[in-house]
Amino acid sequence: MQSKILSNDYSINKLTFCSSPDIIEHSNSFALINYNNDIIKKLLNILTDDIVFYLCNQESQKEWLNKIQKQVKITIDCNLQSIEQIKDICQKK
Repeated sequence: MQSKILSNDYSINKLTFCSSPDIIEHSNSFALINYNNDIIKKLLNILTDDIVFYLCNQESQKEWLNKIQKQVKITIDCNLQSIEQIKDICQKK
């Protein structure tokens, strides 16, 4: 039996969605507020960089929110930003 070697002609993004109480050290991380499942699905389809998203909501613990605010680049309000704007904010230039 012959094995096939996969080509590196494509890149796979690694999006991680994290909620309280978890924290992942990552240089490209953002907090999301006012998100929904549809927004998350769209992000999975359009983003190509490795990104950590912290999913923040009213039930999130204040201590956790304070910790992630020190790590994230910005907090994105999904009610105020379109998917394209979120993509532009998150993709490395």
